[in-house]
Amino acid sequence: ELMLSIDIRNLTFIPENNNGLKDGHSLDIFIGQEKVGFLGLISEKPSKNWKFNTPVAVAELDLALILNKKDKKVSVIPIPVYPSISRDISLVLDKEITHESIMSLISKYKPKILESVDLFDLYEGKGVQKDKKSSGYKFVYRSSVETLTDKKVNKVHDKLVNLLCNELSAEIRV
Repeated sequence: ELMLSIDIRNLTFIPENNNGLKDGHSLDIFIGQEKVGFLGLISEKPSKNWKFNTPVAVAELDLALILNKKDKKVSVIPIPVYPSISRDISLVLDKEITHESIMSLISKYKPKILESVDLFDLYEGKGVQKDKKSSGYKFVYRSSVETLTDKKVNKVHDKLVNLLCNELSAEIRV
């Protein structure tokens, strides 16, 4: 949200094992080709030393670098006239499949009425196979020319979900 609010859109997250962070649970943050930070979960040893009872996430961002990347132009986006409709799904997929690859696939086949897609949940544990993870996404649909119906949104959403399931060998988590 911070990056979008200052109009930085070429943001990528690359899995990377960073010192002091739990293996497989940390990411480097890039704008274009330049690393601007990282985030992840603190590894078990420091967590035990500091007596944390739950996982603790940390992030470091180079704000000076980020603000220098900001486009100096200010753009104004008109307030939407027509309401949005949202749909949530949870996909069970291989742990190796990244959020970035999912978003890339969605943007490749993005329907006109798809306004945004946000990751809202990542889960590994009870009820999900050991080599799998569950990723929850919120899809927001909106038209700039008409009020959408559930029927139209469901048709588009079902096609997109089927594409994700087929291309990523994913399943819908119920």
